[in-house]
Amino acid sequence: MGGGEEIPPVADDNAALAKLVGAAGRSGRPIKRSVMIAGHRTSVSLEARFWDGLACCAAHHGLTVPELIARLDAARSGDAGLSSTLRAAVLLHVQDASAIER
Repeated sequence: MGGGEEIPPVADDNAALAKLVGAAGRSGRPIKRSVMIAGHRTSVSLEARFWDGLACCAAHHGLTVPELIARLDAARSGDAGLSSTLRAAVLLHVQDASAIER
């Protein structure tokens, strides 16, 4: 829309936003887990919701969480952190699932 017009929020959008903000505020501290990647043990820190998302994504692809992490680690670019790569993978999985539901 041009001219600086604002789109009024829809009541459902306000409820969804409130739920999102509330959930984000309660996301808690990251949980550190030790995983084996290419024969080396490393620690990964993710919030509980991302660990849950990784488990869902792994199950969807017929993998264990460590197998999924190893595959994502092997595919990531050198400058991408592992935790960031895992979060991005969960987001993509959720977006793909959401697109299928539409």
